[in-house]
Amino acid sequence: MNPISFKSVFVGMWSHVLNTNEKKHHHCIPCGYTYDPVEGDPDYGIPPGTAFEDLPDSWVCPICGASKEMFEPDHESHNPAHGGAG
Repeated sequence: MNPISFKSVFVGMWSHVLNTNEKKHHHCIPCGYTYDPVEGDPDYGIPPGTAFEDLPDSWVCPICGASKEMFEPDHESHNPAHGGAG
């Protein structure tokens, strides 16, 4: 049996969380919808953890139907650990 250290498990878990939280939110200019990469867009087959940049080109705003080109990155971090609005 291989012993697994607490440190390796802890670091592995948090590195995934931190990498996911580092992905920026983007908001739709026409309607204000915010795409949250932590949540993804499961109603349209986009799994949690999907960065905005990794969305397919065919993805559109689920509220108003605007294309990805109509989104811009939020200027504030949404990661409370970095002092953002959360």
